Amino acid sequence: MQLHQDYPDRRSKRLARSVACLALSAALTTTAIPQPAFADQEPGTIPEWLRPHALVRVTVTSASDARQLVGEFQETRGDSIWIWWREARRTTGVPLSAISELEVSRERTRRTWAGAGIGLLAGAVVGGVAGAKEGADMGDTGARVVLSGITVGCLGMIFGALIGHSSKSDHWTSVWNRKGESR
Repeated sequence: MQLHQDYPDRRSKRLARSVACLALSAALTTTAIPQPAFADQEPGTIPEWLRPHALVRVTVTSASDARQLVGEFQETRGDSIWIWWREARRTTGVPLSAISELEVSRERTRRTWAGAGIGLLAGAVVGGVAGAKEGADMGDTGARVVLSGITVGCLGMIFGALIGHSSKSDHWTSVWNRKGESR
């Protein structure tokens, strides 16, 4: 009987130790990771660590609108940044004074897990509806709904993962912006 009474006490101590270890590791991780070199970059300047062929996204502001353009950084000449625009297939100089925000792609990742999740959800819904209709026609609803939802959901997850794996997304980090500045 004594073992059953001690069990919750040991469990709570183990939980407290786990929480303390997690908090300590989080604190060490946030202090050990260096802050980005561009955190205090002056707007209108190009950081010296920016290398040619880096993927950049600039927000160009004119009197009537603001557009975001994506391209490969080539070089700086005077007060302009030269960028290879993929869509236009040409290099163009953009005055730094016309740029309201400069961002750099830090990494490109595949969307495999997001696609798998969307495919699983869509497949489970479609399978559940199809199973409910088939079950209503045959007089059995519960088992067919669950089985159809699982089967079509798994197929949807596989197709969603394949589609998600074929697409990539960029993670953008702002180097500087002038949204708060008056020009």
